[in-house]
Amino acid sequence: MVISISLQNNVGKVTSAMLPDSFKMDEFTKMLSEKLGDIEGHRFVMDGKQLRLNDEQTFNQQKEQITNGKVIFVLDRLPGGTDTVVNEPYISKSIDLIMSALPFELLSMFKTDGICTACRDNTQCLTLCCTQVCEDCFPKYFKSKHFKLKCMNPTCTKTLNSQDYFRTQKFQNLMSDFEGKQQLIQNIDCQICRCGALMINDKMYSQQECQKCKRRLCFFCNKDWDESKMKNMLYTCKNNCDYEAKITYELVPMKDSNPPMQIPNRRCCPKCFNTGAYGGVCKYHKCTSCGYDFCFICLESKEDCNKKFAKPYGSCQGLKEAGYNIFPKINDS
Repeated sequence: MVISISLQNNVGKVTSAMLPDSFKMDEFTKMLSEKLGDIEGHRFVMDGKQLRLNDEQTFNQQKEQITNGKVIFVLDRLPGGTDTVVNEPYISKSIDLIMSALPFELLSMFKTDGICTACRDNTQCLTLCCTQVCEDCFPKYFKSKHFKLKCMNPTCTKTLNSQDYFRTQKFQNLMSDFEGKQQLIQNIDCQICRCGALMINDKMYSQQECQKCKRRLCFFCNKDWDESKMKNMLYTCKNNCDYEAKITYELVPMKDSNPPMQIPNRRCCPKCFNTGAYGGVCKYHKCTSCGYDFCFICLESKEDCNKKFAKPYGSCQGLKEAGYNIFPKINDS
């Protein structure tokens, strides 16, 4: 059996490659050299993580995920702690391509008569897990959920796999490409320059220079570098910087607390790292992005916190501080 994969570089160029079944690390690196030439100046990222070509034991675990149709991103290793690969315009372009192709994709999908969960019209609907949604409402809902197929039933937590849900290979490829790049940029050591370059930061200091457009920027908030306002520090420039904002907060009074206590005005979801604000009720918060219920004080799940302390309006085990190490990294060595 032969495994067919794709190697995608910083400008979106795709190179097809073949691997024998049960290949070894030296066979993989040989294939890379044949396709790309010198590979010392590159990194190879799959499913948001770097392939360990200098560690055969780790690679042997990773290679189980190298299956037919897998896309591997090729990153250029550059001096100064940053690498370059894909681009923000490309992410936006991917969204535009999905939205323009979606109406045609929906035409090809099976529908039944039913009541749309969104608009309540009695019409032809697609089935989305345990709910139904019409063709007119589906695109808006799909985009509002960041192109994830989340069930519209508020009591259901299922998210469907796009590769199983959509019918045509062309649309499945659009979704796979988008999901791969979204997975990349969720890492704290990844950032997209405005010119289009996605940078990978080895040293994790804030001041960086884009190797493509030469713009000096804060790696973590993507603002133009301003010597008068910014500091070249680990993980932050200290100028309302994104990741610092995610793990910091101000204390505000918690409504109906007994005895009176204070609670963070915002917190970063421990599961998806989306930032949410205190809702003005109890200490539990439901993430608007992934639906995870957690405590704003101890950051444990609502279920665990409630089981241990049973105090929705009271203190649990004390205010837990979150650090930069909660965020995922491509280079996790």
